[in-house]
Amino acid sequence: MPPFVSPEKVSSSGELCMKLDELADDVCQQAPAGLFTVAGKVSQAAAQSAGQLQQLAHLHKVLVEEMKYIERPFEWAYEGLGPLLLRDVLETRRGISLSLTILFSCIARRLGISLTPVPVSQIDVGAGHSIATPELSKWLLRHDGMAGGGGQTSQETGVVSRVPPSSAWYWDPVKGTICDPSEVLLEFPHLGDHTGKGAILRIWTEMLRVAIVAHQRRGDSDAIAHCLHQLLALDLTDPGWDAMLKVQPVRT
Repeated sequence: MPPFVSPEKVSSSGELCMKLDELADDVCQQAPAGLFTVAGKVSQAAAQSAGQLQQLAHLHKVLVEEMKYIERPFEWAYEGLGPLLLRDVLETRRGISLSLTILFSCIARRLGISLTPVPVSQIDVGAGHSIATPELSKWLLRHDGMAGGGGQTSQETGVVSRVPPSSAWYWDPVKGTICDPSEVLLEFPHLGDHTGKGAILRIWTEMLRVAIVAHQRRGDSDAIAHCLHQLLALDLTDPGWDAMLKVQPVRT
């Protein structure tokens, strides 16, 4: 078995990319022959929906079950912003839903699987943002549809799936489950559309909301204000606008 990525501090974007490359190589080398191929090309297995399910099952097995990249309880006040930062997640193998889905997406794309991190629930950091501590948003990975061909059962692939092979679907990499958009929408009514031109803006706004929560827990008022102003600039419908417009101007 090839060695796992050593938990060393990643100090630059170049070193971060190297660590991600090494991690993707580890996943690939432990896979059955032909399951993955060079990044950017489609393997024979990926040409069928059953092969794609097997790829996801292998990613879950190596990254979650063996390497233990999972969510664990933590406190922002003691951990700093580490659980939000990819370089720290690589070192500690602990992150939040957002950072873990980004990590899984980076590895998957290096193995030729296009998965996009999307927020399926929303944080409300509107009125009272300086003292409130809302729950973190839930993130999944979206794939815009499996290739043609018949599916396989979860016993054959190791992935729990209730999705027709040709539809778009969402994958929870930590749990190893796959759901179609209608199922996700029932549980997360803020799902929205992640395929239009504004999709990337919604992802950025949710990332800023997570950053605000982290700074709230650490009491970083300047950082909270900085992130909140960016959030309001990106999302004109954010509830924070109501609170900002109600603030009375200071008379001098």
